[in-house]
Amino acid sequence: MVSKDEFQRLTLEQKYRRLEKDGDFIASRIYLGFNVHLFSLYGFYVEMWQRISLSNVEYIEILNRKETLQEYTGHINLNKDLNLD
Repeated sequence: MVSKDEFQRLTLEQKYRRLEKDGDFIASRIYLGFNVHLFSLYGFYVEMWQRISLSNVEYIEILNRKETLQEYTGHINLNKDLNLD
């Protein structure tokens, strides 16, 4: 487990490995030519930015803005996700 500050100091490759090993995928969105994937990691939220045309990871950053987090809520359907339909 690492703190937010420690995570921010990691290289892109190190951040990717941490997400792959310990991250929990939550949702995705499309923004300005990127697929942006939201993960929960060590008690905070992290976004992984992939260029749509290349599929390579450009950025992995901690999500600090509640407004951005709210952009994902439109993609969540608890009834469907929990098979309550």
